[in-house]
Amino acid sequence: MLFRSNTGLSQATNATVTDTFPSILLNPTWTAVYSGGASGASVGSGTINELVTVPTGGQIVYTVTGKVDPSSLATNFTNTATVTAPNNFTDNVSTNNVSTVTSRLIRQGDLSITKTASSEPVVAGQTFSYTLTVNNTGLSQATNATVADTFPSILLNPTWTAVYSGGASGASVGSGTINELVTVPTGGQIIYTVTGTVDPSSLATNFTNTATVTAPNNFTDNVSTNNVSTVTSRLIRQGDLSITKTASSEPVTAGQTFSYTLTVNNTGLSQATNATVTDTLDRKSTRLNSSHLVISYAVFCLKKK
Repeated sequence: MLFRSNTGLSQATNATVTDTFPSILLNPTWTAVYSGGASGASVGSGTINELVTVPTGGQIVYTVTGKVDPSSLATNFTNTATVTAPNNFTDNVSTNNVSTVTSRLIRQGDLSITKTASSEPVVAGQTFSYTLTVNNTGLSQATNATVADTFPSILLNPTWTAVYSGGASGASVGSGTINELVTVPTGGQIIYTVTGTVDPSSLATNFTNTATVTAPNNFTDNVSTNNVSTVTSRLIRQGDLSITKTASSEPVTAGQTFSYTLTVNNTGLSQATNATVTDTLDRKSTRLNSSHLVISYAVFCLKKK
């Protein structure tokens, strides 16, 4: 708010009021209220550079309104207003014709992160994804905020993509751990999609992952409780175990060396650890009357084929 008055004996006709606003003040507009016979323009936008008439005892009150640049990294900003007497007017006290205000600038907002999993429970061996959503619902832009997520070792070969909206910016693709500097304006959003394969051999019952967003040093996060998001996923194992048995010959001659071949497969997603293969031999099998029986077993693997 700017006050302009004339406490002298004579009217100042065509005095000049000027105020060039700092660039940090976006889209400034102003209004002016005149009293005591003062006159001039009553509304405007941008810089004030107005010819006014101020009688003795008259007053003008300017109200200037604008939005402070939410992306500014300045620590302060300064603005100076002046009133200049017309050529035919002697201003007896010139030291009060200039007024300067310096304002300290701070940044604050509400950075948040939310993490979700693509499925629950999770099957060992499946393709699995996390979604991380970062928002800033405060007044100021967060420049060089840090988004971090170290994935559990059970998630193999993780890769990620990021989609930015509302003016947010940062890296759009990556692999492995997320540890990124990002810019999130007020109303901005980042959505990360993380994809990997859950270790098919894992015997864990669950696994946990935590994502964080950390404000830069020059930014006050008004709500810090939503800067961390953790998801715990229950892990199950499933697949399709099968066994096939064949004989080395048919018919079988008494006294010959004879063998069975057992083939065990797993065509599912998860490794079967400590599965049991059993085969009870029947010495009275059809066409086999010898007291000597030699059985050989094929080597088998219970990992996913």
